[in-house]
Amino acid sequence: MGMFDKLFGDAVKAINNAAEEIAADAAKDAIKKEFSQEINAVEKAAEQAAASQQQGQMQSVLTEEPSCSGFSWGDDMPAEENQYNFGGNYREYFEKIFAEDFPDLAAAKEIPAKFPNRTIYRLSSGGAVALVVELLPDTSSTKKLRRECEASGTPYVRFYYDHDGWWNTRAYVKDRISKALGR
Repeated sequence: MGMFDKLFGDAVKAINNAAEEIAADAAKDAIKKEFSQEINAVEKAAEQAAASQQQGQMQSVLTEEPSCSGFSWGDDMPAEENQYNFGGNYREYFEKIFAEDFPDLAAAKEIPAKFPNRTIYRLSSGGAVALVVELLPDTSSTKKLRRECEASGTPYVRFYYDHDGWWNTRAYVKDRISKALGR
């Protein structure tokens, strides 16, 4: 075989190298095929992490700029009127909004004896309930009233009055109530 190696040695080496590359590519393809779901999941998680980081950076920019004073969430209290810079308690704050921004609706207040930390307002026009507004503590998980309203076709909106970083700015409250009323 010495003479064969001398005549065709370089060609044999090239063939062996090509065969090794083909085998390596085939192995890579088999691995990709076998673990494609895992690879896709890792790539998706990396994309989501990058998007989340970008969103966090955008949110920090928004909260640092004074133009964000109309938002109803964040670490810093907005300059706009909200339930914390209002001169009374949260119930009085919401009642002021009902009276001033929805003067065509009568607001009937109910504080359930069993749950005194909840407040229910039934906003009505001409004797018909147009909207139910529920004020709840952050720890509440009740859904009974919401389900009742849904079953009867009555619009419903809830606000948490003690959720950290949620300010319930006047514009936010007015906007949510207006949308629930279809205005």
